[in-house]
Amino acid sequence: MGVNGQDGSFLAENLVEQGYEVVGIGRQQKSLKDLSQQLAAYEKLDLSDGSALANMLKRYKPGKIFHVAAVHGSAGTAYEALWQKMLAVNVGSVHVVLEYLRKFRADGTLTYANSGKIFGPKYPVQLSEQSSTQASCLYTITKLAARNLINYYRDKHKLQAGQLFLFNHESGRRSDDFFLPKILNILASAVRSNNYRESLGTLEFFNNWGCAREYMDLMVKASEIAPKGDFVLGASKTLYARSFVEELFQRYGLDYRNHILERCFNPTEGMQKRMYRVNTGKFRKMMGECPRRGIFEVCEEILQTYHGLTPLRG
Repeated sequence: MGVNGQDGSFLAENLVEQGYEVVGIGRQQKSLKDLSQQLAAYEKLDLSDGSALANMLKRYKPGKIFHVAAVHGSAGTAYEALWQKMLAVNVGSVHVVLEYLRKFRADGTLTYANSGKIFGPKYPVQLSEQSSTQASCLYTITKLAARNLINYYRDKHKLQAGQLFLFNHESGRRSDDFFLPKILNILASAVRSNNYRESLGTLEFFNNWGCAREYMDLMVKASEIAPKGDFVLGASKTLYARSFVEELFQRYGLDYRNHILERCFNPTEGMQKRMYRVNTGKFRKMMGECPRRGIFEVCEEILQTYHGLTPLRG
């Protein structure tokens, strides 16, 4: 579910490579060009339509389901206008899948992409699966509701349903309205024109950035080894955004201060004001591995692939 998004497209590619027959679901009329020949089938379906989703599941009878679709936005998004759609997709469609498993495929599995944001609004210094949760916005209300639904169906009906609480994970397929694509677009424009300048909200926050392709590969592994497991998944290092941007620009011979104009110096709601660490020890113990790719490597790959840029130094 969500096969045309960043996560869903990487997930589908991994599953196809492993020999799975993949039925992709997306809102668009067709699947992504690179996926169209790989999928066993593609279904144009709005996940807010619970009846259509239920009928599709009964028609294909899948035994392994990945739910990586969500209505969400970048930091500062006003979710009030999106509430009904967000509730239907982020919670309602999860319930439809759980009911399908309960009624028709008790031997099947659901792996759900949850969000690390539920551990906010202020992350603890050491963050793990046992950390306390809190609804800090309407989006996290829906993700907490999905978490509770999964827990209920696991306890009540003994279903095999697991979830990964994902922290920021990036790729060239990420929408341009998120922080990292904005930064990379500014950098690429500045390389082409030394006079290029663009305004940005703030660099005064901490964030945990990882590799989207790698996270989706690990999600497949989790579904196979621990289908009822809950895991936090994040990068080994959390970075101070200003220091990260400064070093990234320096790798291309630039001073970010000549190209980025900050509108304010205070983090907006949901941004982290202090350092924190995502403890992936449980995942490493169960899977024998954890995320390895650093965000600088991911950024350089994006800049090379989409902008033709090679760093002056590493």
